[in-house]
Amino acid sequence: MLTARGYVFGVWFDASVAAGQTRTITWYHITDYPAAGGDVTANIAGWAAKLATLDH
Repeated sequence: MLTARGYVFGVWFDASVAAGQTRTITWYHITDYPAAGGDVTANIAGWAAKLATLDH
């Protein structure tokens, strides 16, 4: 569970690895305030859209 400013949600993903194999999982933790207006997720969506350029 992650919580910020009253928002609580769960995060699930497949982290299985076959015997003898490896797997890389990259975890991003993006925080920002809720956006004003009709879409409170707009600030986070903006950061998420930039991940490919930030992860270098």
